[in-house]
Amino acid sequence: MTLQRNECGAEHRRQERPADQELYLRIASGQIAFLKFIFEGYDGLAVLSTMDADTGLVRLLYPASRGPELFSLLEALAPGLGRIA
Repeated sequence: MTLQRNECGAEHRRQERPADQELYLRIASGQIAFLKFIFEGYDGLAVLSTMDADTGLVRLLYPASRGPELFSLLEALAPGLGRIA
């Protein structure tokens, strides 16, 4: 179980399931909010955490069983996620 802060500064506990997988991506920093919004619409597909907003580094936690769906979505979104300078 991990302790996290949300955007408002409130703390909450999140229990990570052993089956969760991690994926780190570097995207255009201006696209982080867009990608987070997309994942919010796909309930349970992935949780996006910003690791470094300046460099566009994000972490995705996702259930292993939904990996194929996640990678298919990322492949479709990749051209719109911007180029890294």
